[in-house]
Amino acid sequence: MKLEEPVKVGRCRIRVRIRARGRDVTGYVVRLFEDGMELLTDQVEGIWTGDQVEVTGDRFGPMVGTARWRIPRRLGVKFRDMKESEAGLRDLWRFSDRSPPAGKVE
Repeated sequence: MKLEEPVKVGRCRIRVRIRARGRDVTGYVVRLFEDGMELLTDQVEGIWTGDQVEVTGDRFGPMVGTARWRIPRRLGVKFRDMKESEAGLRDLWRFSDRSPPAGKVE
């Protein structure tokens, strides 16, 4: 049995606009993953698992993904098309406490 490599996580706090179900809310990106992010917002109650979520910040364009999980004030988003999201991820990793995963986003 082959063990999987641990997922690289970067912590940050970047103010963003979160659009889901035709509604815009504000929040923060608090963690970055190779294929997604964790968002912090007081308005997560209107976003459900499986919803399309668009995240936009001042320094990066819209990144579209799917809500994978939610808990009070937190939302996990997995990106749909990594090719479109890579440019935005490059910008986000600059504000993280770690460098981007090797071979993923450079």
